[in-house]
Amino acid sequence: MKILLVRPPRIKQAITLSNFMFSEPLGLEMIYSVFEQNHTVEIFDMMIEKLSIEEKIRDFEPDRVGITSLCIDVLKVIELSNKIKACNSNIKIFVGGTQALLSPESFFEPSIDYVFNYTTKDNLIKFLNNDSNIEGVYQKENSFKDSFPKKNNEYMLPNRASTLKYRAYYSYFGYRPAAIMEYGLGCESRCNFCLRWRIEGYKEIQIDRAITVADLKAITESTIMFIDNDFLSSRQKLSSFLDIIKELNLKKNYIIYGSVKGVIETQDLLKEFVRLGLRAILIGYETFKDEELMNYNKKITADENFKASIILKELNIDVWASFMAHPDWVTKLLQ
Repeated sequence: MKILLVRPPRIKQAITLSNFMFSEPLGLEMIYSVFEQNHTVEIFDMMIEKLSIEEKIRDFEPDRVGITSLCIDVLKVIELSNKIKACNSNIKIFVGGTQALLSPESFFEPSIDYVFNYTTKDNLIKFLNNDSNIEGVYQKENSFKDSFPKKNNEYMLPNRASTLKYRAYYSYFGYRPAAIMEYGLGCESRCNFCLRWRIEGYKEIQIDRAITVADLKAITESTIMFIDNDFLSSRQKLSSFLDIIKELNLKKNYIIYGSVKGVIETQDLLKEFVRLGLRAILIGYETFKDEELMNYNKKITADENFKASIILKELNIDVWASFMAHPDWVTKLLQ
């Protein structure tokens, strides 16, 4: 069987973080690693490619096409599906990604045959075997009425070589090329404006060590961005990662998302991490007003924000700080 995995093109009208953080399609690389065992598979990254979807379909002649999706991609995914079916109505189209997880009904369309609400190695294999009533997958032949327990996506070992021809383009805030990976799923902070803990769960689970080691060995880029919601969620987590990179004797640049609380509680480990390659932290200060922090359920104070900023400056770590554009800012400025 020939399977084409597609990342939709950029939406011209949208200004997103992809303008600054253009990362590889990690989910598609994981799916590729499952499908490649017995099938011919290719990733088609339309954020880079110049070919149209029709040209690619004629060139590759796939039996199935999978399309990943973010929340802004709904209309584009449906448009691509219609074009694919117009090329060959026998092609089976399956859709997954963040939007399919949060709102699968977005893709209950005549041109789409399967909607992966979540993705696991087990349901991917059953999908290839044409099983009916696959857990986690809505199927058009069942009128998208399948019922199954809610689960999260499984973190599988990606095949980085599947995007070899694109890898020079992937970057993170000026670090290019840069790979992305995850070390822990979920987030226990539960800030009320954030989707991550709603998507991955509010109890953090560390990814299997064997997967982490194998993935680190496979990455050829000099920079790795970790997409954990809070890489500094515990001393144990950070310490175990430092043990791995020392064991592997890796010489990389590392970028992480970190929390104010984590910076304060792991500053001694951060000092060692800098020595081993930590270059930058994306950190959510959000605001320096205690009342607003409390409203956001941040569980930190403005004083702790200042304390964390001083620690990071002393450690000479680049800081990419984020702040909430509070809705009443304009009102206050006009008063």
